[in-house]
Amino acid sequence: MKLSTRLTLLSIGAVIVMTIAVLLISNVLLEEILVQNNERALTLQLEEARHEIEEAFNHTGMSGAVDQAQRTQAKLRSRGEHSLQAHLVDIGNNRVLQHPTLNPGDPYPEQRLQALRKQPQGLLRYADNGEIRYAAFASIRPLEWVVILSVSRRDVLKKRWSFLTAIALVAFTALVLTALVFYEFGKALIIRLQATAHCVERIADGKLDERLSDIEGADEITRLQQGVNSMGERIAAHTGQLAQVNAQVRALNEELEEKVRKRTAELEQARDEAQRADAAKSQFLAAMSHEIRTPLHAITGMNELMVEAELPETLHGYALTQRRSCDVLMGLINDVLDMSKMAAGHMTLDKRNFDLRTLLDDTLDILRVKADEKRLALRQSVAPNTPQYAFGDCQRLKQVLINLVGNAIKFTKQGQVTLLVEQAEGDQVRFCVRDTGIGIAEEKLATIFQPFQQADNSVARNYGGTGLGLSLCREMVALMQGELTAASTLGAGSEFCFTACLPAVANTPETLRSCLPTCDNDANCLNHRPERSPHLPGAGLRILMADDMSENGDLIKAFLKGTSHRLTWVNNGLDAIGVFISEPFDLVLMDVNMPGADGITAIRLIRHWERENHQPATPILAFTANAAERDIRMSHEAGADGHLTKPLGKRKLLGVLQQYV
Repeated sequence: MKLSTRLTLLSIGAVIVMTIAVLLISNVLLEEILVQNNERALTLQLEEARHEIEEAFNHTGMSGAVDQAQRTQAKLRSRGEHSLQAHLVDIGNNRVLQHPTLNPGDPYPEQRLQALRKQPQGLLRYADNGEIRYAAFASIRPLEWVVILSVSRRDVLKKRWSFLTAIALVAFTALVLTALVFYEFGKALIIRLQATAHCVERIADGKLDERLSDIEGADEITRLQQGVNSMGERIAAHTGQLAQVNAQVRALNEELEEKVRKRTAELEQARDEAQRADAAKSQFLAAMSHEIRTPLHAITGMNELMVEAELPETLHGYALTQRRSCDVLMGLINDVLDMSKMAAGHMTLDKRNFDLRTLLDDTLDILRVKADEKRLALRQSVAPNTPQYAFGDCQRLKQVLINLVGNAIKFTKQGQVTLLVEQAEGDQVRFCVRDTGIGIAEEKLATIFQPFQQADNSVARNYGGTGLGLSLCREMVALMQGELTAASTLGAGSEFCFTACLPAVANTPETLRSCLPTCDNDANCLNHRPERSPHLPGAGLRILMADDMSENGDLIKAFLKGTSHRLTWVNNGLDAIGVFISEPFDLVLMDVNMPGADGITAIRLIRHWERENHQPATPILAFTANAAERDIRMSHEAGADGHLTKPLGKRKLLGVLQQYV
């Protein structure tokens, strides 16, 4: 609603309200004025009537006084006071002498009588037959008479309406004139305000050159209009400055975006190069591992056969030295691969239920030969609160223990090596390896967990090693949500302790079944045993081996010599598929890298042939020098039941085969 419309409605409303207010106030005031005028008139008329009644009484007695009272009433009524009544009352004897409605001699109403007796003259208001009357009274002395003149309130206020009508007309006219004056004045103000508002709207719409003209006067609206003009000028100036700043900011943003694009491109290029380098490193390590493991498999295998053979003492010693060197070389290869996995963040935990006590026994059994060679006491102390069965990665735990206990044996010339195990807080189990070896200087303890770091250079010369073992142990312990610490006294021995999160598992039949040994970790076998083709009870396995190196075939034949197992060797994947289809086999050892059809392709084709011909699945083990997790996963996805990593010793191979007998 426009301001002018509101002002018009406000003016009309104000006129109506003020007129009503004037009428209400006038009504109250007129009533009071009319009553007061009536009382004054009654008082004057009463004085005249009292004087006339006294004279009539003095001349003719009581009857003359009564007649005079009646004549006074008639005279006043003839003047227009139609409701006027004249009363003559003997208050001493309480009798009416003259009354329009009461008979002479009747008692006067008691309430009015009491009021008349209180004072010789005065004013009185009373109700008579439901009608309010105004009265004036005066005493006649020495008689105890009272003359009363009364009129009806209705007649008194009858003149009020004529007065109110006149007042209303005058007030309404005055108010209308006043409203018109204020309306015209307000209209002029509204025109100026509308012009101001229009100017502000134009400025708000972006018309920054809009200004108010013809500004005159010194009132508030003039100051407002001057302020609007000043505001417009400042906004225009600030807008111009802001436009310049925005242009500069846009230019800066474009420059920064260009720099960001270049930097992003450089980072992406660096990332791609790093990824390619990482991939190349992984491929190189995998290739080197494969190339080293392949001949090492034949070397270690033949060495194992030589150690078992009856050789002269000198040659037997040479063979043992060769075996130790092979073990060192194999440990170095495994450490480098594990370090590569750790650096790439690819090392994960394979958690399952396992028998912790059995794992501890197996670990020490593996290392007991080395301890016996050095005539060291190898002991273990397991606290009673240590759980029998736990949930975790048993192979990583075993790897850490073998590394720590193996180091303790390596650096201890005499005395003992002790493995202590106890339950720590919550699900943590604490392991400590304590030895009586050469010890480590205190200032060197902070560096021994860094890759390729040892206590000093003489350690590598005297005891061998690369310094990777402890670094790997610390990383694997961290994966198991634990911490590896070391304490040592130079010349007195060392103690390496670590914790691992190994929640205890209830001793139930299900737990026992899940903790049964299902694979040899070094062989990376799966816990999956498909049905094999039937053969004669007590007979050995019919084994098909596919490997492109004849040395490996000869080695496995030598390992199986003296057993009931029968080996068929082929040198490529295509021949393996053909032989498998033509003859029944209980187990397949499949090399991965072969000419023609590689091992992965051969495994897939064999599995496809079995499904198409509704044949039971024959166990297939990938037998390869590829030890990376990616290679293991690929063989599993192709359908292999397990993954044997070269080099593989005779005892381990026979242990794996025994699981399929």
